[in-house]
Amino acid sequence: MRIIRLILDHPLTDLFVSVVLIVTALSEDWHTLYTDLVHFDAGVHHGVLVLGVVSLLKTIPDLLDAAERIYKVRERAG
Repeated sequence: MRIIRLILDHPLTDLFVSVVLIVTALSEDWHTLYTDLVHFDAGVHHGVLVLGVVSLLKTIPDLLDAAERIYKVRERAG
């Protein structure tokens, strides 16, 4: 159970899920996205796209913190 929680709470898992949501939402109706938004013709794929973007934005601070920690460790090492 602990391993499952570690995997699900990992920022890379969130990043992967966000990218999958965005890609699947865009692949659903890429060619009519602008027209749908202009005419407020919202479908499920638009909601999935918003969810993916918000999820991606939530993972960015964690990823930047990790990158900063890696940079500091490498800087100290040499």
